[in-house]
Amino acid sequence: MRKITILALAAALVAAMAAPAMAAPRAKGFTAIDVAPLIGLGAVDGLAQPASLDGTVVSFGIVGNPKDGTIEHVGGAVVLGVTLRNFTIDLNNGNVSGIVPGLGRVVLFDLDGLDLVLTAGAAGALGVPGLAGATVGTADISNWNF
Repeated sequence: MRKITILALAAALVAAMAAPAMAAPRAKGFTAIDVAPLIGLGAVDGLAQPASLDGTVVSFGIVGNPKDGTIEHVGGAVVLGVTLRNFTIDLNNGNVSGIVPGLGRVVLFDLDGLDLVLTAGAAGALGVPGLAGATVGTADISNWNF
């Protein structure tokens, strides 16, 4: 199975939703995604604040309480023209979802360790069905402060 770094694709898949204040994410850290070369930053058309980009790494601030097995993020990315926002890592189900305009919350990636693997549904929504099952990026969780 091909693997794609989570932040590259996640950054591109951010949907329109109100973002919480920046103070909460800074207090709880952030998830950094190193975008896989297969996808590349060319697929990322922009970021929805409060996301940030440093080289090939896209970062999203963490909000909420992860004790229930979910880690919520603010910010997002515009990927291949589709805005993806407010990502949630669901450790119980091993996936990452995000808000996609017109579709609501959609499972975008399956987790393979820390690698983000593009789901068939997300690949179809992005207009790249051939990338289903590809790894879009790798998450760095060393910045979590729980």
